[in-house]
Amino acid sequence: AQYASGGGGHKRAQLFANALLGKETVGEVTKRIKDKRNQDALRALGLIPLSADDDKQKREVLERYKIIQTFLRESKKFGSQRQASEKLASLIAMENLARTAGYADPQRLTWAMEAEDIADLVQGPVSKTSDEVTVTLSIDAKGEPQLEITKKDKTLKDIPSKLKKVPEIAELLERKRDIGKQNFYEAVGSNTDPNRRDVLKGIAAGTVAVGSLGAMYFGYGAKVDAPLRVGIIGTGDEGSV
Repeated sequence: AQYASGGGGHKRAQLFANALLGKETVGEVTKRIKDKRNQDALRALGLIPLSADDDKQKREVLERYKIIQTFLRESKKFGSQRQASEKLASLIAMENLARTAGYADPQRLTWAMEAEDIADLVQGPVSKTSDEVTVTLSIDAKGEPQLEITKKDKTLKDIPSKLKKVPEIAELLERKRDIGKQNFYEAVGSNTDPNRRDVLKGIAAGTVAVGSLGAMYFGYGAKVDAPLRVGIIGTGDEGSV
């Protein structure tokens, strides 16, 4: 890598190689993403091997997916040129994570992660109570997130301001915002035209099993049988790694 690329390209190549080999840790890479908004670290995040344990692997993929989504969401506070650069880095990060997790493409990964993220809501509404006010989050038949606020069996129009800062309540509000936002491909642009809302409607109605999203839409299991250990890195202005 040192002799095959110019400038600091060998350092980038070394980072990606180390990630593929498991020599980089999720903690180290995530710190660079959060502290410095390092785009190479974001791309490398999806290349780090996952745990062999299925349950642990699901949690790891969801955690990395959320890191990428947060990075993309926060890019909106910057100028248009930087937004475009960070959106591209996010897209590549999603492609890398999809391959590492065994999904055929980022769109299938996105649907699977969204389904995983609302799995508890599929089983029923989630409620949190503070100062006699109960806030309940649910998914309606249209796949839309809904909040119900009650106090002593009376419905309130809004959550009292002081309660919006209570951690448990704030978490529900954040989940509602996340579920209601446009999906990843609507944010970064895509050549496909997936109907995300219909997917969530199917999950909410119980007609789509969370673990078989890919099977319903694409005729095969949610994960490919033999994932290829490949990572998309991208090139610099001069075509170097």
